Amino acid sequence: CALPICVFNLARRHQLEAGSTAGQAVAVLNVQEDASSGLAGIAFPVPRAELARLDSRELLYRRAEGVVAHDFYSRETSQPVVLYVGLTADELESALPYIFREVALKGFRGLLHDDLLPDDTYLTLCLQGAFSWGEAFGADFLQTTYLADGQTTLEAYLGMEEVERRLNEDIEEYIRTR
Repeated sequence: CALPICVFNLARRHQLEAGSTAGQAVAVLNVQEDASSGLAGIAFPVPRAELARLDSRELLYRRAEGVVAHDFYSRETSQPVVLYVGLTADELESALPYIFREVALKGFRGLLHDDLLPDDTYLTLCLQGAFSWGEAFGADFLQTTYLADGQTTLEAYLGMEEVERRLNEDIEEYIRTR
């Protein structure tokens, strides 16, 4: 059963280059260690035998096991979770030959940037997913998710009118082709 959780000492930023839209490079979310931050997420069971498959899908990230998680609503400590934390710029640099070989078909360049904007439809998908867990969870996502600059929250970037528009947007085709 999936559960909303929060973890501390991690930050979520749109800084992982994921191709381009209309000739402009765009980013998807990246999670990195940050002692002054925390974020909410959804914990779901994955059989231990399936972790290797998940590792191959998440190759721009490293698996972190035993991460202390807290129930999103009560903040009580839950059982430890496995998270995928973004590789640092140095780790990406040293892994580039492997990463380029493995993800070239997906169109990822696999580079971190501080000046990219989120991929538009991907951002809408993330917003709809966050708000599907309730208003409080969605609001937390807006307040703890940053643009690539690490300073601007999604709440400040979008404004609530734009968030509402995106929550009502039909992205079924995008989801079907992912």
